[in-house]
Amino acid sequence: MLQFAPISGRRGKDGKGEEEDDGDEDDVNGEGDNGDENVSSTTSTSSSTSSTATSSTSSNSQISSFSTSTHTTKPPMTEPKPTSSSSSPSSNPTGTGMSASDLMIHFAAPSNVSTCDSTTFFWTPVGPPTNISLSVTNSSVRGSTSDEPITAVLTNSISTNVQLYTWLTADVVQGWYLVEAELTAPPTTVLAKSAPFFVKNGSDTSCVQSHSSSPGPSPTSSTPQDMDGGHGFNASILGAVIAVVGALFILLAAFLFPRWWRRALPSNRKRRLLY
Repeated sequence: MLQFAPISGRRGKDGKGEEEDDGDEDDVNGEGDNGDENVSSTTSTSSSTSSTATSSTSSNSQISSFSTSTHTTKPPMTEPKPTSSSSSPSSNPTGTGMSASDLMIHFAAPSNVSTCDSTTFFWTPVGPPTNISLSVTNSSVRGSTSDEPITAVLTNSISTNVQLYTWLTADVVQGWYLVEAELTAPPTTVLAKSAPFFVKNGSDTSCVQSHSSSPGPSPTSSTPQDMDGGHGFNASILGAVIAVVGALFILLAAFLFPRWWRRALPSNRKRRLLY
């Protein structure tokens, strides 16, 4: 702006020139003022724009930081899931350290049966499959009329997954009985019992045997006597047969030997020819 003042003074020797110069100065001054105002307004606008941009940037940074914090807080919410799934297998016991509740079978109520008939026992297993032994007994049964304990072993090994066993012949005396199952999974041994059932005498009692848990000495002593008598009877029969065969052989020899002897001797004619 100061550079235009000397040039305007030189051109302003005429009256018009000065007026024009004054006008020009006014214009220049006017334009300069307006220019300064425009520049200041532009500067203020740009400043406001930059401040707006700065505020928007700060707001964006706040949003991004908020979103980042939001994203960082979500993963911990999903962390407990693997922990719970990994701990679930430990709640299922395997093999060792089992309790009675982990290894058990529940019998269905057995039906009454007649002697020498068949019946089937059913059960529901609890826990892992294992082999059990089954027996029928009258011990610890209320109402049992037998004076001595009776135990009939049905099987020494059957899997709990079979869930049934058929007793083909009820060969025990009349009375109240129950089924016992012994489950063994070292170091745990469990004894399961069924509800009582009644065995009554039927039309056939020929199959009934003595299943006493403590047999007396009388059956044991009678067995050798029977066996000795049997051996003596067999020996006497064998001796008689040998005697008969020997007698027949002697008679046959006595009958055939003279005839053979006569044929073996030379005749009289042959004797003459020889001499």
